[in-house]
This record gives sequence, C-alpha cells and structure tokens, in this order.
Amino acid sequence: YRPTMKDVYLHLALFKHADLLINHSSTVALESFAANTPVINVNYPPPWHWLSWYQSIPRHDFREHYADLLADHPSQVVTSKSQLIQAARNYLSSPDLDQSARQSTLTKMTTITDGTASQAMLDHFKHLAAAHDT
Repeated sequence: YRPTMKDVYLHLALFKHADLLINHSSTVALESFAANTPVINVNYPPPWHWLSWYQSIPRHDFREHYADLLADHPSQVVTSKSQLIQAARNYLSSPDLDQSARQSTLTKMTTITDGTASQAMLDHFKHLAAAHDT
C-alpha cells in the first residue's frame, strides 16, 4: 500500500478531528494519542460470541503486546457496555482527561515523530549493512 499525500492528510484529519476513538486492541491508538484524541479500549464480547471472544487474539492482546501501550493508563479499558457509556461521557465532557499519559505513552512508543522515521530507519539499515560488509 502506497498512500498518496491526500490519503495521509485524510488519515491524519480523521484522528485530529475525532472526539474519541473506540478501539479493541489495535495500535491505531498511537495515532489517536498523536492527535491528542482520547481512546477507549473495549475488552468484552458481544453476548452471543463469548466463547469465541474468550479465545480470540484481541482478548489476549491486552495481556501481551498491547500491555505496553496501556502501562501508563493513557486510555480507558472497559469491560462492559455500562463502562463504555460512562467512559465515553467522561472523555466527551473532559477531553484532556489522561492527556499527559497519552503524551508520555506516545513518547515512549514512538521515538521519531517529526516525519523522518522512514529515512532514519533506512539510514540505520544502510549502516548495519555497511558494517556487515567489512
């Protein structure tokens, strides 16, 4: 996938102008953190799919690779519909709730945020390849 500049702009605008992201366990939360958009992570199944959800990757993600993203509590993790409604109300009435944790998590999870990450990675790989050749 090679997004055009228009695609990138629209993707960024989606996060920048959203009031809230309701998410399962996707790292798209990082884009929301970058736009300072609050995130609610849903960690419960539809009532009729409990067993398949219990065995699902998103459920296990919260304890494994997604755990680092949640370590500083930059977002709310909800385990019921009533918690989801309350978390949405909280963030919509106070969008700055958890703002410092969002920024802290973003800083820890993404080292380069000025648009030069691809070039930095390419330069690093070139350096590694050159060191390997000697």
